[in-house]
Amino acid sequence: MNMNTSNWRTNVYIAKRIDVTKDSRGHQTPVYDTPIEFELNVQPMSESTRIELFGANAKKMYRAMALSKTLDINELDVVYLDGSSPDDESKNGANSNYVVRRVAKSNIATTYYFESIKG
Repeated sequence: MNMNTSNWRTNVYIAKRIDVTKDSRGHQTPVYDTPIEFELNVQPMSESTRIELFGANAKKMYRAMALSKTLDINELDVVYLDGSSPDDESKNGANSNYVVRRVAKSNIATTYYFESIKG
């Protein structure tokens, strides 16, 4: 079976978490850098795989692969998927709808797991 993985390649914006600030009540608010566009192989995760890897409380998830290189993407960075984009944001990260939940490095690829943070 020959799967054409180019069908899953998509441009994704990711905003790096650069700081956390506290308001007058002590609530923490993350601060994000300007979103950067990456071209990644992004695939939806099945419910059974999602539950097996992240537990029953995990929301909708995607898995993205980058072959032969490690990108500057870290856990807690935010991601724009499913039609979301950083266009017309009031502040960096405001339009994001996923968060980087895990980064798994191997010999030939790095896998990034994105979990929904909306709905």
